[in-house]
Amino acid sequence: MRFLYVVPVFMLLCLTCRQSIKEGDLKLEILMYWNNGDVDDVAITDISLNGKTAKVSASLVFLNDTLRELIYTFERFKKSWKVVDGPGDNMMRMALSSYIKDTKRSVLKNNMHTFQLALEDFCTLANGKYPADLTVTIKEAYPDCKSFDSSTVLKLLPSHFLNPYDRNDLAVCSSKNKYFAWSIDCIGKVVYIPRNLNGKTAGGYIIKGATDEGFSSLVLSF
Repeated sequence: MRFLYVVPVFMLLCLTCRQSIKEGDLKLEILMYWNNGDVDDVAITDISLNGKTAKVSASLVFLNDTLRELIYTFERFKKSWKVVDGPGDNMMRMALSSYIKDTKRSVLKNNMHTFQLALEDFCTLANGKYPADLTVTIKEAYPDCKSFDSSTVLKLLPSHFLNPYDRNDLAVCSSKNKYFAWSIDCIGKVVYIPRNLNGKTAGGYIIKGATDEGFSSLVLSF
């Protein structure tokens, strides 16, 4: 009978030990370990405990892209767990920075194409007219329109249309100046430049993308 009581007590001790580790704290420690403000989240897949040491398998998440799984060694100091060993050597950190830089530019180019599709949808609904700026509605561009009268081109964009350099900043801006110059204020944004203006409508457009170093080599136009 005594053995029957030993097993539940052992299981209770293991459960208590696991509960003492909070995933949120581990994620924060891993983010601090990399010290890269662009990383959005950490996906923890496994925690292996051995006394005051823990092996944690986790992947960094950036712009909804989960990177490959890496192993981190944690040690318990008083009431907190700290990373004492990880994969972040100089080469790995440089690779992460390079990946994030390339991904931002790739997302920006995708945003340019996505905005162009929304612009063409607007044109179809507005009887062949493009908006003179981002605030023009379909009804204003095409007064005889019977539906979607309050929609602007921005409302035709998907909800995941975000600025890859700053998710809290606007993802698109517009200018009527075809010689619009790059500036730090437009980093990460799709730049819409309407052409052949006629009141609230335009007959064509130029679409550019602003990276952190200048405009992307990709230019869309009609």
